[in-house]
Amino acid sequence: MNAAHRLWGMLAAAALLASAVGSVVAFAASPDDPASYEIRLRQFDLFGYHSGDTDRDRSQVQEALSRSYGGIWNVYYWNPQSRTPSEMYGSGAEIAGPLRSSDDVRGAAERIIQANPETFRAELNGLRFTGALNAPAVTNRPDGVNRPAKWAAHFQQVYEGVDVDGGRST
Repeated sequence: MNAAHRLWGMLAAAALLASAVGSVVAFAASPDDPASYEIRLRQFDLFGYHSGDTDRDRSQVQEALSRSYGGIWNVYYWNPQSRTPSEMYGSGAEIAGPLRSSDDVRGAAERIIQANPETFRAELNGLRFTGALNAPAVTNRPDGVNRPAKWAAHFQQVYEGVDVDGGRST
């Protein structure tokens, strides 16, 4: 092999090594900078976005909640990327006996999530409980209609121990 061929071979090997090192550096993430882990998805107007698929999926979730718990339920935001409801609300349902603590609320919420995979499209091993809030009963309304106490359980979606941006469940 002559000197020119050896030189080209060494340059090719150096270029290959440089591209491999560049690839590693390009994907290195800093544990001090969570943004370096982000994979940005296309932004949607979650309230205004509609298609035949999203409208059908939204209706199926609303109907499933009504079948399970009665009342009227609405999907306020639908995420077309994950094909999941982002926010839902409804007329309410009595789903457990007396809820006296955050642990009671967590247990009831976990049972609801597990019992409704077609609605929540989430698994408990991908959620971290972050707390529960309550609104006390209102019994002194001027219109005479008493309002029952309500609780909300809050969860954060996680992937391999890292919080998913925007991945909250209430």
